[in-house]
Amino acid sequence: MNRIYPLSLAVAAAILTGCGGSSSSSPDSIDITDYTAVITEAVYGSGSEVALADAADLSNITQGYYADVATDYFTASHNGYYWYIGRDGIDNISKYEPAQPNANYYGSNGYSLLDDDQVSSSNVHAMAFISDQRALLTRYGQTSAWIVNPEADNAAGFKVGEIDLSAYHSSDDTVTPYPEMDDVALYDDKAFITLQRLGNENDGYAYERAPYVAVFNTETYQEVDTDVDNAGLNGIELDITNPINIATADNALYIQGITYDGSYSGGLVRIDMNNYAQETVYNPAVTSTSISDVAVAGGKVFVVVYNGWQDNALAIVNTDGSLTTLEDFSGIYISFITTGPAGDLWLGRGNDGNSSSAVLHISPADYSIVDSVETNLDPIGISFVDNQE
Repeated sequence: MNRIYPLSLAVAAAILTGCGGSSSSSPDSIDITDYTAVITEAVYGSGSEVALADAADLSNITQGYYADVATDYFTASHNGYYWYIGRDGIDNISKYEPAQPNANYYGSNGYSLLDDDQVSSSNVHAMAFISDQRALLTRYGQTSAWIVNPEADNAAGFKVGEIDLSAYHSSDDTVTPYPEMDDVALYDDKAFITLQRLGNENDGYAYERAPYVAVFNTETYQEVDTDVDNAGLNGIELDITNPINIATADNALYIQGITYDGSYSGGLVRIDMNNYAQETVYNPAVTSTSISDVAVAGGKVFVVVYNGWQDNALAIVNTDGSLTTLEDFSGIYISFITTGPAGDLWLGRGNDGNSSSAVLHISPADYSIVDSVETNLDPIGISFVDNQE
C-alpha cells in the first residue's frame, strides 16, 4: 500500500497514543504481512490495551498499544486501516494503520462520538463500512445511528447524517429511553441493524418485548418494509430474545441471543437477507442450554455454550438443532469466536485460573489449533486488517 501521511501525523508518530487518556508510550509496529490481527484485550476493572500480530504467525505479536484504565473498547477494520472505538462513557474514535500504529489519523485525541448538546453516552456498539467514505455506527445509548465519513480529515466532517430508529423504542419501556441498537450487517445495498428493545426493570434489562432487525437501504438510507402485508414496525420481529452477536455467510444472517433469567429464550435464528424469511437454528429451551456467541466457518455453524461465568464450551450446531460439543474446547472461558480472513475460526480464551489468556486460530475442518499466542490481558475481540490493498 502507498500511504501519504499528513505532516502532523509524521511529526507526531513517535509520541501519539490511542484515545482514552493513556499516559504510557506505545511500542513500535510489527512487520507487515498480508493480514494484521488487531486484538482488543481487557480485564474489566483493571485496564485494556491492543495487540498487533501477524495473522499468519501469531508469535510475531506486539502488545501494549493504547493502554488505558477504561476497558469498554472494540476495533473495526477496512481497507488497510483499523479504528479503535470507546463505548459507554468513553465516546471516542481513533484511526490507525499497522505500519504507523502510534499515529492517529484523527489527531491525538481522536474524534468525539457525541453531538454538541448530547448529555448521555452514545455507547457505540458496532461499525460497518459501506464504502471508503461511508460507515454506520450503531449507538446503543441513543435513538439514531450515525452515518460517518471514515476518511474525514477533521472532526466537523466526520458525522454526515443519521438514521432514525426511535420507532423501535416501545412506549411501555419507562426505564430505558432507547431501542438498544446493537450490531449491524451489510448485504446487497442493505444494512441489517439489531435492536434489543430491553428495559422496564430497575436494572434496565428486562426481556418482555420482542427484539427486531431494522433494514435500511444504504444508498438512500430509507427503511425497508420487510413485511408489506402487515401493519406495524417495518423490521423483522425476531423469534429469540436479547440478540447479542451476529455472523453472516452468503445471504444468511445468523443472530444469537441469550437471557440470564433462567427462561432459555435466547437461541439462534437465521434470516435470509434476500426475502427476510426467518428460521430457528437452535432453541435453547429444548436442551436447557444457552449460547453466548456465533461464527460460521468452513460451512459449519459454531456457537459458544454458556454454562456460567467463565465456564464455556465450543460447539457445532447440527442440522437437527442439536449441539456437538468439542471436548478439547470445553470448561474454559471463551471470550469470543469469529471468522478469519481465510474463512477459518478464531477464538479468544480468557484467564479463568486454569488456562491463560490467549488467541487461538482453529481449523474448522478437524478443529486442530493452527496457531496460538498468549496475551497480556483477556482477548475480548479481534479484527483483521488487509495489508494487500
